[in-house]
Amino acid sequence: MVDNAADPELVDAARIAELRELLGEDLREVLSEFLNTAPAHLAVLTTTATDPAALIPALHALRGGAGNIGLVRLAEECRLVEERLRARDAIELDGALRQITHTFVQTQDVIRRLR
Repeated sequence: MVDNAADPELVDAARIAELRELLGEDLREVLSEFLNTAPAHLAVLTTTATDPAALIPALHALRGGAGNIGLVRLAEECRLVEERLRARDAIELDGALRQITHTFVQTQDVIRRLR
């Protein structure tokens, strides 16, 4: 069952339902694994904020993990920053990275309710 309080802009409820149907109780482990590994990627974002070569893989990993489990806002924010860095577009990086961290915190609360 998907938590009705989950913000649809944060979490794709249909994807969570699909994963719950496919994985059953193993979904808890998948969500826990994301919660356990994401902070390492976020740490890279805060410690290497001026190094696109280090940021891109961390953003990509965070984006992939988030996208796979239906964390749509987090995945989209990571995608946008990653694409801008790859294209070498001007970007206000500090603000974008702070926003990703903020979205992770919001998403983390939702995931904990879903487990």
